Amino acid sequence: MTALKDALALVEKEDEFLTTVHASLTLGTDNYWTARNAAKAEVAARLEKLGARIRRDHAGTALRFAGIRAHSTMGLEGAISNWLKAARKRLASWGREAS
Repeated sequence: MTALKDALALVEKEDEFLTTVHASLTLGTDNYWTARNAAKAEVAARLEKLGARIRRDHAGTALRFAGIRAHSTMGLEGAISNWLKAARKRLASWGREAS
């Protein structure tokens, strides 16, 4: 359970980073897409360095990390969001089983 909690904290940090980057950008400016894509690539590289597997294909983006797999057709941000929901759900179920 501790490994999953640690992984959850790491992915939450990367999700916050992407949210901060997106909030700082102005849609329609020349650097919007460049900065957004650079931030996503940075997050993907950090997660992969920690052992996550990220797969992108015509069906969407899949993220597998700490035994949790999530998929989204909305790109890395969507896969991260879905991964966070799945990890929290798994932790909650473990808490109920321990009771």
